[in-house]
Amino acid sequence: MEPFDLIDELRDKDRHMRLDVDILREMSERHPDCPELWDVLGDIQQICVDHEYGIDESVACYQQAIECDPQYAPAHVSLGYAYDTYFDDFAKAAEHFRLAIAFGAGDTARIGLARVLAQLGDAAAATAELDFCTDQNHTAITELRREISEGLWFDPPLEEA
Repeated sequence: MEPFDLIDELRDKDRHMRLDVDILREMSERHPDCPELWDVLGDIQQICVDHEYGIDESVACYQQAIECDPQYAPAHVSLGYAYDTYFDDFAKAAEHFRLAIAFGAGDTARIGLARVLAQLGDAAAATAELDFCTDQNHTAITELRREISEGLWFDPPLEEA
């Protein structure tokens, strides 16, 4: 089986198991320069139903994908969300979202960047970023706009509160 056949097969599945991770790891050893494999491995580890993998394992996969191809936008998007969601490292998250956008990523990266900007307290920049999204009627975009306008994404540091 070739890497892209395996990726397509896994994308068609409803549930992902430890065996899927093992197969992806084996395939990535045979094709270590395939950024798509590393990116999918990072994703599958996060949603595996019969084994818990740490976010650090997924981050390592995304970083490996970027080592294979520094302009591989999906891995930058994944790193942006990981740094935002799991580590609250908004500077790194914003950096990866911006790289993803520069390398052709679309609304998902812009939504992620808008989230980060809102969390940093820059509602105007967050809203402006959402203005670049192609599907202005998408639920995620309209909901994020509402939440930003209501101040739900910005938590001032404790010393300011």
